[in-house]
Formats: sequence, structure tokens, C-alpha cells
Amino acid sequence: MTTWLVPILNVIANQPQAAAIILNNPDSVVLKKITDPIRQKTETSYQSWYGETDKSVLTYYYAFFIDGAIGVLTKWLKNGTVERSEQIAAVIENVVTKGAPH
Repeated sequence: MTTWLVPILNVIANQPQAAAIILNNPDSVVLKKITDPIRQKTETSYQSWYGETDKSVLTYYYAFFIDGAIGVLTKWLKNGTVERSEQIAAVIENVVTKGAPH
């Protein structure tokens, strides 16, 4: 995941307009382009981890983790993108692909 997420984070960090779109509109197309691939990569894992086959219920698990990832992204932008893109991508990847510790 970090292989494609880092370049996206670099663009966002270097493009104030992209950052503004994300910060001002959490339902933006820009953000959707980031989160859709994450959803596709994690859907099967969430089914297995939580023993859930109902797709509508799985969307709540996805919402929980992806909203956290969006929170990481917005916090990073609000803090002035001090940390490297690679660090933020790793945080997002860890949370979204490994889930909460059991």
C-alpha cells in the first residue's frame, strides 16, 4: 500500500489546493480516489478478521478504519506536513491493514 500511497501524499503535501480540498471537504473526489483502493485491498481481510459476510455490515468496519486514516491525513496536513510522507503512509497502512490489536 505504501508504494502507491507515498507519491499521493507527496503531491498533497506539495499542492496547497489539494490539501485545502481535503481539509474543507471530507467527501471530496480527491479523498475518494485515495480511499477506494484501500477499501478494495482490505475488504477480504475485514471479512475474515471479523467473521462478517454481510456487505452492508462490513461497510461499518471499513468506515471505522478509513475514518481513522482520514483523521491521520488531516492531522498531518493541519500540522504542516512535518513528518515524511513515508511515515504517514506507514501509519495509515498499519492501521488499515492490521486493524486494532486483539
